[in-house]
Amino acid sequence: MKKRLLTLSMVSLLSLGLFSCSGIKSKKDAEGKQVIVSITADGEEINYTADDLLNQYASTESGVKAYYDAIYDILIRNDQEISQTMKQEVETQMDNFVNTCKTNASTNGTSYKTEQSKSLESEGVNNLGELRELKELAVQKTEYEKGFYSDEKMEEFTTNYIQEKVPYHIRHILVKTDDVSGSSLYDKQISEDESKKIFSVIDRLASGKETFGDIAYDASDDSSNTLYGSVGLMELDTSFVSEFKFNIYYYDVFLSGKNDTGKTREQLLEMYKIPSSVSLGDVTLNTEDVMDGTLKTVSYSTVKMFEDYASTTKTVNNLTYTDEIITDKSVSRKQITDSYYPRNVLFNTYFNNHGLTFITSEGYSNVENNPNWSEPTAELKAVLGNDFNQKILTDNGNPVLVTYNPDTGLHFMIIEKSPINQKYTNYTDYSESSEGKEVPLNSLSEELAHYYSLDVPSGSANVTNDNRYVTYLKNNRQGYDDRAKDLESKIKSYDKNISYQLFESLLYDAEGQIRSDVKIDEKILNSILDYINDQRAKTEYTGKEQIVSSWTSYLQLLDFQGIQKKAKQLDFSETKNYFTDTKNL
Repeated sequence: MKKRLLTLSMVSLLSLGLFSCSGIKSKKDAEGKQVIVSITADGEEINYTADDLLNQYASTESGVKAYYDAIYDILIRNDQEISQTMKQEVETQMDNFVNTCKTNASTNGTSYKTEQSKSLESEGVNNLGELRELKELAVQKTEYEKGFYSDEKMEEFTTNYIQEKVPYHIRHILVKTDDVSGSSLYDKQISEDESKKIFSVIDRLASGKETFGDIAYDASDDSSNTLYGSVGLMELDTSFVSEFKFNIYYYDVFLSGKNDTGKTREQLLEMYKIPSSVSLGDVTLNTEDVMDGTLKTVSYSTVKMFEDYASTTKTVNNLTYTDEIITDKSVSRKQITDSYYPRNVLFNTYFNNHGLTFITSEGYSNVENNPNWSEPTAELKAVLGNDFNQKILTDNGNPVLVTYNPDTGLHFMIIEKSPINQKYTNYTDYSESSEGKEVPLNSLSEELAHYYSLDVPSGSANVTNDNRYVTYLKNNRQGYDDRAKDLESKIKSYDKNISYQLFESLLYDAEGQIRSDVKIDEKILNSILDYINDQRAKTEYTGKEQIVSSWTSYLQLLDFQGIQKKAKQLDFSETKNYFTDTKNL
């Protein structure tokens, strides 16, 4: 390729609108350098050369950004050819521009020239020739960016996306609790129907006769029910409520007992941007200790009481709680406030927990050979206590994670796909035959690359055991297309500074060196490269700070909830005896 010298003169910057000067005739200073601006102050003439202004603007962020934009545009114009199709697109845009000006002139009762002048000004150009160049550059950029995302590049981006965004595929069942008000921290009130629904969802999950997805489709109180409970992909910066996101992270990183990444615990914390501790004034909260301290279990027999006592509005002993069984039927009973209805005491004791809750098998009669009851991991059992001897509710081995957020409701969650734990060791490839071919997945990285493949099967293709995000639901071509487009968009936009990757693809050769056919002033080039590094560092720092801030607020909430429950004497360790003499009153 013939070398082209890309020296950023003031003339090129003038054409890009960095400076706007008029009335200065061509002149040189005493050293023979071209004078760009000449100002007379106190009778003394001060000349500014191109070098003077170049040095000045190379030292300011806005100036460097202008140089960056200018070089990017020049490289695009040089590298991206304009095809006949692109030319036709530009002509169509120009025709639309002219026709719009004519329509506006007719509508506003003005002249075409007036409307054209206004429209050109809004585009930042002076005439139709400049507008055409602007639109040509726009289609060149679009075409170059389209070609940038090659299949090979998308494979690289997918790997980077998984590392940077740590995506989880989650299913959940939401039981809303918005019928009755009350303090979200210790005194939430639920309705009779909500109390019954909590039991119904857990009872159906416990039976093992229905899949989690089927129950979600039938019972979940949000729009994910049509997708069998899938909430799509949850990334580090996805704006899900903290209870939802952080309890999934807590389980997978601290309690699952699995880690197929080869990373240490410290490296995982960095990957998830989980602070090991947070400071609140003079108090330091250890993240793991706080999360462990709010972990709860609820036995199936206790869950059954949500149905048994759903409509009960009376208590015993004139509002006095007791651990003693009341056998004396003459004990005075009275109508009480909503806060002390058994269903509300049950809810605030067991499910009004912004931390993580598990359902245990105590009281359930059909545990053996039931795939939805599993032994807890050693890590979970260590937190629950070595004497813990119950199984926990799962969906074919995936623990059902329960948490509560007052603005959304009670969430029952399972991890459909974790970025740190391998779930599938093979898949069936139907691309070559209807019988399919078994393909092994020998590592977590292979599994993740397959799970986030963008391949879309035809609507009639067999995708059973395909084990991918795009095909996790076997449905029509439109469903596959929608998920593939959603995934592709996430992968392409994983890097908020993707424009710098585009710039670098134009600037560097295959060996990572500045292209030999491109010459840029060294000071300008270094300033631009420093600017790009600074922008990337700023984005990373801001993103991490936002996540750490969310963790800080969340841990503070957990700590405060525990304090409030104890202060209100609503933190019960046992409620069965309290309810012994209240049923059917």
